[in-house]
Order: sequence, then C-alpha cells, then structure tokens
Amino acid sequence: MLSGVMDEVVPQKHMKTLWEKAKQRHDFTTEMAEGGVESNMDQFKEYQFGHHSNTCDQDGYWEAVEDFLNTLNLP
Repeated sequence: MLSGVMDEVVPQKHMKTLWEKAKQRHDFTTEMAEGGVESNMDQFKEYQFGHHSNTCDQDGYWEAVEDFLNTLNLP
C-alpha cells in the first residue's frame, strides 16, 4: 500500500486501518528501512507530501512499485 499522508480523499487514518486489516492475514511483520513496514510480501509506505492526485509524483514512489513487482517473479 502506498499512502499519501496529505491525501484529502483517502485519509491517512483509513489507510492505516486498511493496513492493519491486511496485516491480520499474516503471522508476522518486520520493520523495513525508510519507515516502511513489510508483512510477508505486503508493504506499506507513506509519502509525507503526497496528496490524492500527486502521491505518484513523490520521490521513491515508482521505485517502490518496481521493487514490489520484482518480488512477484512474473514471467
């Protein structure tokens, strides 16, 4: 999950609630670098200056997408 902290459509509180629900699907969580959290293959990253329409423009956003896709081992 990639979350813009300043998102005015999907508030940060809602994203954190969704993340807590997603974590319940797994038996463990581990801390990741840069404030992200990983639960099995799931990831939660926050972008401090991300609004609803510009979170994808924040530094590191597309790298996070690429990193996640690389973990899927797709053909």
